[in-house]
Amino acid sequence: MTSVRDPFDVLTTHRPDEPTLQADWPSPRRAELLARVLDAATTPTTANGPTRAWAGTGVGATKPREPSLWRRPLPRLAAAVALAAAIGGYTLISPGTPRVAPAAGLDTLSAIARSAAAQPIPAGQFAHLLTQSHQSGQATSLAPTADPDKVGALPQGRVSQTRESWISADGIMWVRDSSSAGPAVERWKFCLPQGDIAQPSPAAIDQWPTDAAGLEGLLRSEVSGSTSEDEAVFVAIGDVLRLGYTPPAIRAAAIEVLGGLPQVTTATRTVNGVALLDVSFRDEAARPGVTATLTFDSSTSELVAESQTGGGADYAAEYSQRSLVRSVPAEVTAAAVDQCDRSDSNAATAVPSKG
Repeated sequence: MTSVRDPFDVLTTHRPDEPTLQADWPSPRRAELLARVLDAATTPTTANGPTRAWAGTGVGATKPREPSLWRRPLPRLAAAVALAAAIGGYTLISPGTPRVAPAAGLDTLSAIARSAAAQPIPAGQFAHLLTQSHQSGQATSLAPTADPDKVGALPQGRVSQTRESWISADGIMWVRDSSSAGPAVERWKFCLPQGDIAQPSPAAIDQWPTDAAGLEGLLRSEVSGSTSEDEAVFVAIGDVLRLGYTPPAIRAAAIEVLGGLPQVTTATRTVNGVALLDVSFRDEAARPGVTATLTFDSSTSELVAESQTGGGADYAAEYSQRSLVRSVPAEVTAAAVDQCDRSDSNAATAVPSKG
C-alpha cells in the first residue's frame, strides 16, 4: 500500500521565508499567477470534465530544461502553485492505487539496461545530446519566457525548439538553444546543483539507488506539482532518463518503477527499422483525455522520444546524438550567458546514497 504525505506537510516543507518570497515572487507576480489559476478553475465543464490549466509549466528560460507541459515546478514555485490550486478546489496529491504486474515489455527493457556497460564521462570530455521539440496549444497555458522574472503565455500555433547540450563530469553544462518563437539562438552556461531531482549532476546521479524500491522511494520523497504522486513519479522518471548521462543501472531501476505504476500501458512499433516501446501514462479520473508517453529504443533501452497529447496542448521531443565529445564549440563557450550563480541558488541538499 502506497503512503501519501499530507499536502499541508508538503506546503510547509517548501514554504520560503518572507524576504525570499518577496524577492523571488513580488506581489504583482503572485497576483498574476493566482489570477491565472483561478481563471482556469472557473472554466466551464465540458463533456470530458472541467478544463484545467497545467500546473507543471513555468520553468524559466534560465533553467537547463526543455519547455514541456509535463515539468514539475521549481521548489519555490511549488508552494505557490499548490496554494493557488487549493484555492481553486483541486487536489495535488491523491491516494495511490494498488500496484499491478509490469506492463508488457518493461521487464525485457529493464534487463537490457542492466546488461549495458556504464560509460562515465571522462575528465576533459563532455556528454553531448541533441533535443528537438515541438509544442502547440492555447495561449491560456503558462509557458517559459526569455525573461525569468515574467510568466508568459504559450504562443498560438506550433513552436519548435532545438537544444544542444554538453555536460562535463563536474556538472558544467553548456547549452545552445534555438526556437521558432525567438530569439534565434541563445547560449548558456549552467552549474548543475547536486540535489536537483530533475537535472542532477553526473556525480550526484551516480549516488542514486540502483534498485527499483530505493529509486521509487527517493523520487516519491522529492516530487511535487502533479495531480497525483504516481503522475509526478512518471514525470520525474522522464526527467532522469532524458539526461544523456544516466547510468544504465539507474535507467533499469527507473524502467522497473514505471512497470509498477497502475496507469502505465505499453505498445510496440517500428520506425525506420528501429523497434520502439511506447510507455504511456493516462489517468482518466485525474486528467481526462491527457496521455504522456516515453518512447524507448527496444534494443538499447535508451529514451529516444517523449510526448504529451490532450488537454488543449501537445508536446513532442526527440533525443539523439548521444555521444562523448572532447570539446564544446568555441562559439558556444564564448557567447554563453553564465547562469552558475543562479543555478547554485536553487540547489537542494544532497540526495541519499546508493542502498
